[in-house]
Amino acid sequence: MRTSAARIADTLSYLPLALIHAGRAIMDGLCPLSNYLDFYERTWKRIRRSRSISGYRGDANTNMNVYATWKILYLGLEANNTETSNDGVELLKIFSFFYWENICVDILIAAAKNPSREQEVTEKAEDSLKTTVASKGNVRL
Repeated sequence: MRTSAARIADTLSYLPLALIHAGRAIMDGLCPLSNYLDFYERTWKRIRRSRSISGYRGDANTNMNVYATWKILYLGLEANNTETSNDGVELLKIFSFFYWENICVDILIAAAKNPSREQEVTEKAEDSLKTTVASKGNVRL
């Protein structure tokens, strides 16, 4: 197991984000630790092929380790097809339009808290409406 992990780390140039992506893909069951590099290589080849078809002229190796591992996670989220994974795909699509420095942690925290805040406001409004209607004696609750 250590040999596989060491080979993965070496292949990904010890880039922290790429290593996090690799670990997540393995934890999520997209592939086993022992086969991760094969899975990664297939994804890398697919990306290189699509970039050459699209006429991309940049340095082919620039950030490709991180991009390839990100693509693996993205495809895994799409394949899960749950509400949570679909939300993750939507977030990744939105974030792709931001420059990396413009994604503030505050945005993510607010997004995580908003559903519960919205629920609280809705419940208070419903309770207030019930109280108002009941106090006027128009409707029994």
